[in-house]
This record gives sequence, C-alpha cells and structure tokens, in this order.
Amino acid sequence: MDNLNVLIVEDCVLMAEALEDLFADNGVQVVAKANSVQSAFAALADHAVELVCLDIDLCGESSFAVAEHLASCAIPFVFVTAVERRKLPPAYQQRPFVRKADIPTQLLSTCRQATQQDFAAMEAV
Repeated sequence: MDNLNVLIVEDCVLMAEALEDLFADNGVQVVAKANSVQSAFAALADHAVELVCLDIDLCGESSFAVAEHLASCAIPFVFVTAVERRKLPPAYQQRPFVRKADIPTQLLSTCRQATQQDFAAMEAV
C-alpha cells in the first residue's frame, strides 16, 4: 500500500488523526480528511484518491451518498465505523468493513484487500 492516496471521511477529529497516523506509519499518503458529505465530495473533486476510509454517521448525516458515488467511480472504500454491519443497506453488506474498536488489528489488512478487489461490477445503491 506504499504511496497509496487515501481520503479519510470521519467527523471525529481525534479518530481522523489516529487513522492518519496509522497510515503514515505504514507508508500510506493521506491526501485529505473530510468531516461531512459535502467536504468528502469536495475532497474527491480536488484530489486523486485511490482509497477512502468512510465513516457512516457524520454528525447525524449518512455517508451512503458518498459510498454510492465511490462505487459508481470504482474507487475502493472501507467502512470504518461504529455502526454494526447488519445495519448496512443490502448493497453494502459485502463491502470491506472495520469496526472502530478493531482498527488496530484489522484496518490495514482490510484496506489492502479493498485495493486488490474489483468492486466495479457490484451494483451501486
């Protein structure tokens, strides 16, 4: 995952910084951080992004519109969230997913998998 350009979409500043540090320690470039759906779309317009870490609940706003856009553009993404997987819409049930509690042990390996799999054929919501 060296030199991979990542966007972090997370409304908690401390969590976004922790994710950025984790990536930096592993040779991954965080090109932008966004804390809302609007700022996520702006970051996607401004940066060449190869992977997105996507929180689902952004201050009470769902990020599924961002997920739909990413799927339609074939940009890999990983849900990094406190929301339980079973609460995801059916179209997203098989997407890469890391619970925030499991970040230290699962995030990097899940991100590697996300960038190696082809989700373009999966139907967008």
